[in-house]
Amino acid sequence: MLPLLVRNSVTCDSRMRWVDGSPRSVLAQYERPIAHSTSGDGAIGEKVVASDSDMTAKTLLLQNPPGAYTAGRTIKHLSLLDLPAHLTRLSTSLSNIRFTFSTDATRPAQVVTCPVVSNESGPEEPPAITQALEPFRNSQTLPRYVTPLIRAALKKWLLADPKRMQDGVEAKITVLVTYLVDHGAKVLVLCDELFQPKTNTCDVTVYGMPRKNATAKDSKWVTDRLALEKLLSPTVQEVLLTDPHLNIYEGLTSNFCAIVPDVAAGNKPYVQCAPLQYVLLGTILQMVKKVCERENIDFRFEFPRIVDVNQWLGAFICSTSRAVLPVRGIDLRDGRAPVELPKHCETIERIQKALADEMQQRATPLLTPDELMPTDTPGERVCI
Repeated sequence: MLPLLVRNSVTCDSRMRWVDGSPRSVLAQYERPIAHSTSGDGAIGEKVVASDSDMTAKTLLLQNPPGAYTAGRTIKHLSLLDLPAHLTRLSTSLSNIRFTFSTDATRPAQVVTCPVVSNESGPEEPPAITQALEPFRNSQTLPRYVTPLIRAALKKWLLADPKRMQDGVEAKITVLVTYLVDHGAKVLVLCDELFQPKTNTCDVTVYGMPRKNATAKDSKWVTDRLALEKLLSPTVQEVLLTDPHLNIYEGLTSNFCAIVPDVAAGNKPYVQCAPLQYVLLGTILQMVKKVCERENIDFRFEFPRIVDVNQWLGAFICSTSRAVLPVRGIDLRDGRAPVELPKHCETIERIQKALADEMQQRATPLLTPDELMPTDTPGERVCI
């Protein structure tokens, strides 16, 4: 068991703090470089640091080399929603991403990612990268690297401002696993405030093509979607990705579901969601599917189609920050007024109620109240 020292930062720029002086976020980092030795024993050097930060989840993903990532939320401050699912997503995504170096000779070497597609050739992943990432692609060893970082970041963030717990502020946890040239594999965990919707419904628009690699949560997607994010506004909360056949895939940061009447079954409503080979299965969508099974609500992986929108009984987007958020209107960008969906949908309301219970059951404890007692100790040791 190697001790990892979590150091408190000594100084902090004023831009990194809220008005009350507490840090906006906390960043925990861990590097696993391969130490090349003449004996060839492959010795591994390890270190982790947690410190105050001014980053958001978006800046974390944009300012670091691409890699596999996941974003979760706390439940009642001290637990993380479905930690096992997030760990599985990370190891699976890393296995479905090939890391290589850019081929632009005019620029310093940079790490780039591409999807691992069966029966297709592509650039080979350098052995050094494969070796450095091996324990993170292994679902059995990944938790011993990631979970201590999550605990350290969350603890420091909560201790920085006791009002966060008093005011019911939940945390958003973003984990990125990547590879740095001349450094090796790196894990970054950012703990920031979870910003939840202020309204009970949302408006969306349709535009753009689906992501290229739906089997992996690759942070490259955060860069690819920047142009589409310009369509977002205070009145448009999500952009739905479509194709020339008018199939709806998913949102930029959410899964999308429509409530459709089954004409063959006397108009009994069922949930319609794009097939999994074309979209990323979010942790909340996994829960939605499970509660639908428990509530005897038919759930089908088939494309919602724009041409059927007027027959829908309702629709919703789902994600870590939104849970299940009903869609009020859809702008089809065809020159007509947005399509308004029914204000109330009994099926969505049933899903929302059952999901709230499921989220409580899927909460993985990370900290105890005793661990948040103030201490004068300059640092905390965490073992992995």
